[in-house]
Amino acid sequence: MNSKLKLALLSLVVLLSAAFSVHGFIPNDGDGDGVPDVCDACPNTPSGSITHPSGCPPASTLA
Repeated sequence: MNSKLKLALLSLVVLLSAAFSVHGFIPNDGDGDGVPDVCDACPNTPSGSITHPSGCPPASTLA
């Protein structure tokens, strides 16, 4: 394997590791809503809340 390919693979591993926790590659989910922090547009929803894939609750629950 050439050195440029090794460097590219190492860079990819480092980037992926930064996006996931060190505990078994489980994505960090600080608020416990089931949406990984790197994708969560509403990072402070209550744990277990029903959310859109963006991490935000449906509009009907905001009222």
